[in-house]
Amino acid sequence: DFKTERNHYGSKTSADAAGAAHKSAKMGDTHYRILGRLCEQPRTPDEIAVSMRLNWSTARARMTDLKNAGLIIATGETREADGGKEANVMRPTTLHEREQERAA
Repeated sequence: DFKTERNHYGSKTSADAAGAAHKSAKMGDTHYRILGRLCEQPRTPDEIAVSMRLNWSTARARMTDLKNAGLIIATGETREADGGKEANVMRPTTLHEREQERAA
């Protein structure tokens, strides 16, 4: 399940919508495929989109889901993305990192 309750702007309506989304949020095939690619090699959302033939916005949204679920994390490295902006390189979290997050 994903921590979608964090994906809102603070208004009651937004919080309610995020809460409703959280109740039904499940990891889908695209999430698993992206996670698999990141296990092979850390990548940016653009790199995931190109390597998997996904729309950039789909790749970015699914990677945000994975990040919010504590399954991926930024490496601290950035790479140039389409449009010249810098994008975070993401990698899967370790079991130890996930356990630390749960304990916090």
